[in-house]
Amino acid sequence: MSVVSGQLQGKFSEQDEEPKSKTYQLRTADDMTIFVEERGDVSNPTIIFTHGYFTSRLAWETTFTSNRLNRYHLVRWDLRGMGDSSKDTDLDKYNNLDLYANDVKLIVDDVLVKKGNAQNNQIFLVTWGTGSIATLSYFRNFTTAGVSGYVSVANNFQSFKVDNIFTEYSRVTIGGVVTSETYMLILDSLKNLFNRFTSTTNPLPPPTLSFFIGIGAYAPTESRLAYGQLDYNFTETFTNLKIPTLNIYGDGDQIVNPVHSRSVAALRPNDVTHEYQGVGHAPMWEVPERFENDLDNWIVFPETL
Repeated sequence: MSVVSGQLQGKFSEQDEEPKSKTYQLRTADDMTIFVEERGDVSNPTIIFTHGYFTSRLAWETTFTSNRLNRYHLVRWDLRGMGDSSKDTDLDKYNNLDLYANDVKLIVDDVLVKKGNAQNNQIFLVTWGTGSIATLSYFRNFTTAGVSGYVSVANNFQSFKVDNIFTEYSRVTIGGVVTSETYMLILDSLKNLFNRFTSTTNPLPPPTLSFFIGIGAYAPTESRLAYGQLDYNFTETFTNLKIPTLNIYGDGDQIVNPVHSRSVAALRPNDVTHEYQGVGHAPMWEVPERFENDLDNWIVFPETL
């Protein structure tokens, strides 16, 4: 493994002309709307990006706008209650894992319909952090039909209530995010959490930190409270997947304990794992070029790297 060091490399797009995308909404069976953004030719392999809790689809900004991935059909979406997806004051709209599974299925099915009889109907699901609850709930409920591979980016496969899954600092901080009732306490908890997204030697620049705090603060109280209630363990689901998987995480992750990430990777010893040295919880922001190259190479050769 090579050592990664230096300043944070990910930043907002400065290209002369950003890749053009289109947005739309999908309506769920429980009358929520899921906001989706896509770019690229749908006849190409599709990559669906799922973000973690307390963020939005914009967490994938560096990857989604990268010209390195222009040969793919890229899709990113907002979890229910986050970003531009609809908000609801009903706690039951957020505390049921089956609802997240249904949301992922809604997006996958929509892409499959658009692909029609396209020669290349591959779909890869890429999930960051706590977004694993949505993707792995989908796999648990609906198997892997229609999906060609799964990419875990600093995922946690068990609830933050379980010892040694998250770092102790992030457990306390997430606890503050999901239980705080005053605006300033919520913002302070989010700031403390996002301050640990990168490794200790590679802090988020103030504008990027403010960006994450802003999208985190946009989630309704009920969505935050629901995450504190969720209890899950997806290790068996992950172990039994019938598709190739790619695991990417940093040994300097201050949110998800790297020990947990290594134990998860060990569940599928024949699949591909990249442990980035000197990198924290957000490899797509910290080392975007390496992250995109590893993702691209794995999609081309998912079982041989």
